[in-house]
Amino acid sequence: MSASIRLIAVVSSVAVCGAWSVRAAESAAVDRAAAVSEFREAFPKAHFYDEGGRVTSIYGSPFGYGTSPEDAAEGFRATHANVFGVPADQLDWRGPLLDERHTQPLMYDAATDTYKFTLVYYTQRIAGVPVFRSDLRLLVRNEENHPLVLARNGLRDLGGFAFNAKAPRNPAAGLATARTAYPTLSRFTNAKAVIWAGIENDTVAPTLAFTFVGDNESLDSFQAEKRLFVTDAATGEILHEENQIYEVDVTGTVGGLATQGTASDNCEVELWEPMPYARVNIGGTARFADEFGDFVIPNAGSGDVTVESRLRGDFFNVNNGSGAEALLTQTVTPPGPVDFVHNEANSSQFNRAEVNGYLNANIVRDHALRFNPNYPVIANQHNFAVNVNNNCTCNAFYSGSAINFCRAGGCANMAISVVIHHEYGHHLVAVGGSGQGAYGEGTGDLMGLIISDTPENGLGVFG
Repeated sequence: MSASIRLIAVVSSVAVCGAWSVRAAESAAVDRAAAVSEFREAFPKAHFYDEGGRVTSIYGSPFGYGTSPEDAAEGFRATHANVFGVPADQLDWRGPLLDERHTQPLMYDAATDTYKFTLVYYTQRIAGVPVFRSDLRLLVRNEENHPLVLARNGLRDLGGFAFNAKAPRNPAAGLATARTAYPTLSRFTNAKAVIWAGIENDTVAPTLAFTFVGDNESLDSFQAEKRLFVTDAATGEILHEENQIYEVDVTGTVGGLATQGTASDNCEVELWEPMPYARVNIGGTARFADEFGDFVIPNAGSGDVTVESRLRGDFFNVNNGSGAEALLTQTVTPPGPVDFVHNEANSSQFNRAEVNGYLNANIVRDHALRFNPNYPVIANQHNFAVNVNNNCTCNAFYSGSAINFCRAGGCANMAISVVIHHEYGHHLVAVGGSGQGAYGEGTGDLMGLIISDTPENGLGVFG
């Protein structure tokens, strides 16, 4: 996917247009298809997760090793960055955090004073100019040979984008545009040069721009205003803006440790995943998270509040056949944040199955609606039941009003990603008015195979 970019430099109200690099900078186009083919040949057991034609994750079997976490990550960067449509020389060791750290240890074990993983960051830059919010995160296990087990892609495919060092730039115009749009803003930050290529799943044409933040100098009062702007480098047009004030509403994320890949939980590793559309509440005030697990709950007061998170959401409710459904609570001072992690201990098949059931039911539903947003029943169906840890073994089934999965015993726990996709495939067939039989079984299998992009189905069911 070819994304777009804009170079952003921010100016204060008294700043003048400074000199740019004496040479033009460009982004060489890469052959992504060839890079993906080469990667698959080298690591046939690794898997891609694709969203709208864009590879957002690589996971599964290790796909790199090294003498250290940094060495394993650097080997991937130098050899396989092109699978994301980005040449290796655009990836800079400076990370996206405020202190630009290159690595971050994760999953601390107090008993051994060690960390299970190291997260290695890269940010995307051209001629030293950063691409707005574009980064690559590589997760490495802290063990012998430092296997690389997960890549999270937030990079932008810039195609052959280039910017001319002598092209017209007018940072003062962007500042004037922001002041006109928000006349109460009186103070602005200094300029920072960036390349604007959109955010998240946006696709926009690459262009140079300026980014800056304006406020009304009342940040300690209830009248505080603060906004981030991205403006066109030549025209001053506002390309993107964000409110930087979050009132006293409570914000946070809902996530969980979910089984990766296509096999059962006794064959795969569990890593953090967002729980899309999950329901959270403060008392009787409830809201649903977005597709990334992020939420905002309106809250009028400033005192401590208790926030609750269950594995139920806008579209699915998980029912636990082994006992009470998962419930997490946190007491926080607004605005938080509140970060929920279901199955954090990862020590129970029952908790793990709840997370896997909820996550994968939403994955297969989203996949179907991506290709037909008006699919019958599905588009407007809420509270569909996902019954996990049922008192049975070696089976999963669709019952018309629910998808159902047995607990471990003789076989693995049946809340496996491709099995969940398969059973929901039966629901898609049913509400579409088609018969089941061999057609239903085939459609169910195809849902799992297409989403996972692998011919494997039911790995690890028998141990």
